[in-house]
Amino acid sequence: MSFTLSGSEETPVHNPCFAIEHWTGEDKSRLVLNDMEMEPGKSFRQGLTRNVDGTMTLVVWVEFDSVSPVRFVIEDGEG
Repeated sequence: MSFTLSGSEETPVHNPCFAIEHWTGEDKSRLVLNDMEMEPGKSFRQGLTRNVDGTMTLVVWVEFDSVSPVRFVIEDGEG
């Protein structure tokens, strides 16, 4: 999946977090931020959780600030 957050001086992007329900990947995700692949670690955290109905949800958090549009690509860790 890919999407853009429209950051601006009036509405900055600050440490975004996403919950992606019905995650079908066998593993965690691969994150590309403005055409730069992020490595999991202090600034990019993620985890998988199972909902009460048994479906998987991927939770992604990124330590990142921007006052301009930011493009995200989140896909299965196997790419």
